[in-house]
Amino acid sequence: MIPDDFEELDLLAGEYVLGTLNAQQAKAVADALPGHGALRHAVADWERRLAPLLAAVPAVAPPATLWRRIEAQLPPAAVPGWRAWLRRQWNAPPVWRWMTAGAAAALLTVTLLVPAALRGDGPRYMALLTAASDGRVGWLVEGRGRWLEPVALAGVTTPADRDLELWLIADGAPPRAVGVIAPGRVLPVADKALAGSGKLVLAISLEPKGGSPTGAPTGPVLYSGAMRRLP
Repeated sequence: MIPDDFEELDLLAGEYVLGTLNAQQAKAVADALPGHGALRHAVADWERRLAPLLAAVPAVAPPATLWRRIEAQLPPAAVPGWRAWLRRQWNAPPVWRWMTAGAAAALLTVTLLVPAALRGDGPRYMALLTAASDGRVGWLVEGRGRWLEPVALAGVTTPADRDLELWLIADGAPPRAVGVIAPGRVLPVADKALAGSGKLVLAISLEPKGGSPTGAPTGPVLYSGAMRRLP
């Protein structure tokens, strides 16, 4: 369960701190922590790196209508299962011990109120993209099947004449344009781009309005991170 590869271990630690692992995976990580120094260090590092995000989210109590809104987004048969999942996540210490109520509500929104394309069938993916400037986590990218949705975890300011563009690098191949990022926009990815078992990396670059005119990154890469296929 606990990978030997440093990048895989680091990504697993990030998912553990965010609370996106399922109950079995989270328990395996928690059980391994006492005897695994590298894992403990990675978890502590992710907690330190994610903690500054709290400054961007005011501490507010979630509205009483939040759960009804979440349930309205889910198929009726899925509601009981999601209630149990939410209860497990709420009681899991790694993420909630450092999150305010406002940040918790924001994470629930990112995780649950996703477009229909990401609630369908197909492999699931996740990536945490860190800033090239200071190493802080800036973006969460969730995927289902051939769809990816980038979600900013902190305030992002882009010049009026520029756009942020998402790129996929599959197993060392040249970057492949996924699309220009916009709030709530879900981006399609060619099926063959995600095929195979090689390493997948996502990157976000600053490009001219409308995206790169050349089909390759022309501006600075601001964020990057490995993308992992979830069980």
